[in-house]
Amino acid sequence: MAQASMVFTRVEQMAEKKCRRAIYDLGAKILKQAKENAPYRSGALRRSGRIKDESPNRGLFAHVVISFGGRGTGVDYAYFVESGTTYMQGRFYLLRAVRKFAPQLTRSNLRAFEGAWDNEVDKFNAISHLIH
Repeated sequence: MAQASMVFTRVEQMAEKKCRRAIYDLGAKILKQAKENAPYRSGALRRSGRIKDESPNRGLFAHVVISFGGRGTGVDYAYFVESGTTYMQGRFYLLRAVRKFAPQLTRSNLRAFEGAWDNEVDKFNAISHLIH
């Protein structure tokens, strides 16, 4: 029985790692698409795009932040280009990228978890004859 418990602990750990990685990778795709969508004049807006993993230490919860502009970038207008002002329409470069990849959010998590589960079940089946 202890062997089965170890397998489920490993499944949980692998699922956490794979789900976090899947979300981060999807965030990187969104960032890349948003940079391509962003209007180009000097290139500063595109260069200011960043991704940061703010996930907690444990659990299946993943938190990735994609941002443009902000401290140290020299781009204080990213929000206005994205959302617009009373004088110009928003370009929605980030929103369009998020919408493009949104259907993959839950699918990528599910695939990562299923991959971890299948891998550990195969390992468990390979050693299960030792338990009996």
